[in-house]
Amino acid sequence: MIDTGTFGLIDTGKRHVLVTSHHVWKRFEIERSINPAAVLALALSDQDGCISFKRPDAQILDADEELDLIVFDFAPEDIRVNREPVVHTKTWFPIRNWPIQEAVKGETLVIMGFPGKLVTKAGMNCTFRHFPIPLVVSDVSPRNIVLFNTEENQEVFNDISSVLGGLSGSPAYALAESGAKLVGFVKSGREVSEGDDRQISSIFAGCLFLTPASILNPDGTIRRDAL
Repeated sequence: MIDTGTFGLIDTGKRHVLVTSHHVWKRFEIERSINPAAVLALALSDQDGCISFKRPDAQILDADEELDLIVFDFAPEDIRVNREPVVHTKTWFPIRNWPIQEAVKGETLVIMGFPGKLVTKAGMNCTFRHFPIPLVVSDVSPRNIVLFNTEENQEVFNDISSVLGGLSGSPAYALAESGAKLVGFVKSGREVSEGDDRQISSIFAGCLFLTPASILNPDGTIRRDAL
């Protein structure tokens, strides 16, 4: 295993899709250019639930490097190895009300990811642990949901500082009267420092950015006209 990220599975009502950060895909493209045998693998469950995309490029529905989002066509009935269905434990989060609601400043989100530093390796086997992270929204724009390492978020940021990495693409949810609502996907962060020479650092160094889920269309494309 060369690198890790997290993905979200969505049932839009029109199709089933897999969403993750564009830079996760970019990292795979770079590795594939060096090693053509490299594969993009997905862990869907324990034991034999790890599969690889046979032709990942052909399953891309939309991608935007600036927004750091990529969407793949990924239906349950298509998950097969040697034409046999793969037994897995994943479900696709259903969305029936479109467009997706935007995040609200001050509301609490829960990021559901699989931190790379919690992955344990033994020979050819890798064990992933999911990790819920509750954080309060600091600011919202059409392109970003921002979570600052200040005030109400400081305790959580401090607690998770030792398990960072591998969270790119993680979906974030907020609680609504009707249940959980999808609001965004982890994309990057910045180290908070004095002056204007801030450097890109660990995604939880001081400021976490999410790509809003509200930019998605039911067909899996990206709503660039809303930006």
